[in-house]
Amino acid sequence: MGCGRCDESEFEEIGVEGYKSSSYTYKYGGVDQQWVVYHSQNAAHREAASLQRKLKKESESARKALKKLEQQEFHCEGDARQALLTWSEQWNWHVITKSEILQQKKYAQAGRPKSDEKPEITYRIQAEIDVQRASYDAEIFRRSLFILATNQAVNNAQDEAELLKTCKEQHSVERGFRFIKDPNIVVSSFFVRKPERIAALAWPLLLHL
Repeated sequence: MGCGRCDESEFEEIGVEGYKSSSYTYKYGGVDQQWVVYHSQNAAHREAASLQRKLKKESESARKALKKLEQQEFHCEGDARQALLTWSEQWNWHVITKSEILQQKKYAQAGRPKSDEKPEITYRIQAEIDVQRASYDAEIFRRSLFILATNQAVNNAQDEAELLKTCKEQHSVERGFRFIKDPNIVVSSFFVRKPERIAALAWPLLLHL
């Protein structure tokens, strides 16, 4: 299962501020696992800000490309509709809200045409576009999800909240170990030359994780 398949309506409050979750049971590697998908409100705010910049850029590109498309002439209505379809497939969050294929007549010479002169028939596109808000909001939601997997039973919202809490506590400890491994934390070789001094140095550091 990918997070992109999660239905927002399936997510429920778990008593942890800023988080909702939904759980699923899967067999992975021959082992039954409980996959809990969490939605983070803070992550949603970050992704919304990031996507807003991308949306603005896409909107400018889409409108510029549409203006260019509307200036093209096609020899048949089918070609015009195919060009409009091809154009619409380029964008993540913009859709055509209204379109019309206009027929126009072109004569060989300017001015009033002769009575027996047959015009060349061409076709042009006229269209309006807008942001597909449902798709855009769904993308923000999808980007705000993360999964925690466990082989322990997860039966209710309380269990899902506890799993999240455990993960956060583990992440805090891991940050502490990154501090110890930081090359900028320099300790003189004099103090770590002997095993007992290494142990003496490591002990208070571990207590502070």
